[in-house]
Amino acid sequence: MVTRYAPVAALLVTLLGGCAPPGEQGEVTVEEPTTAPTVPNATDDVSPDSPITKPAVNLATMPVGGDSQDLGDPADVVCATANWLWPPDQPAVPEGVTARVTGYAIEPQVFEVTSEDCGGPLCLENFAFTANDTACVVALRSLRPATDVDAGEDASLRLSGEATCPGGSCPFDPADLDGEITLTAPYVPTEAPSPTESPTETGTESPTTTDGPS
Repeated sequence: MVTRYAPVAALLVTLLGGCAPPGEQGEVTVEEPTTAPTVPNATDDVSPDSPITKPAVNLATMPVGGDSQDLGDPADVVCATANWLWPPDQPAVPEGVTARVTGYAIEPQVFEVTSEDCGGPLCLENFAFTANDTACVVALRSLRPATDVDAGEDASLRLSGEATCPGGSCPFDPADLDGEITLTAPYVPTEAPSPTESPTETGTESPTTTDGPS
């Protein structure tokens, strides 16, 4: 019986001590992960032994606010500016905190995201709010712009995201964070009527004059 279990004991020593030279039969090599650990959701149960040193917390709605400005060309596009609005009394992203934008919602859905240049960092291209970056922009095309005969339709834009905080926890409760950007329908002038056609009838030639009989 002792002879039968001796190889098993030797294998356990190899696994635990990791002292066997590479290439020996029965060796198990354990490598360190090369990718960052998956960031948990706010509702995940994270054990005290978790290797995560920068816990993240999901922001159902980011604490942002702002309004929209007509881009002008094209006329039906507006540029919405999202400004960080937490804490309410003196908005500022806490030092070391990174709040990355992960999604958006428009209500009602009378605007659509477009690729026009609004002259600032785009919120929807993996932008992150930090202590040094507290504003981003979203270009939106109005599906119901205002005209001479139509008042258009306004809407609101909300951004969702995920905050990564150093130390033990984030300095805010996601349940307390909320915000939206006002989208005002741009004005698009109605097309002017086509110019009046020339009174000259088609196929009618202008009269010619001569100096005398031919």
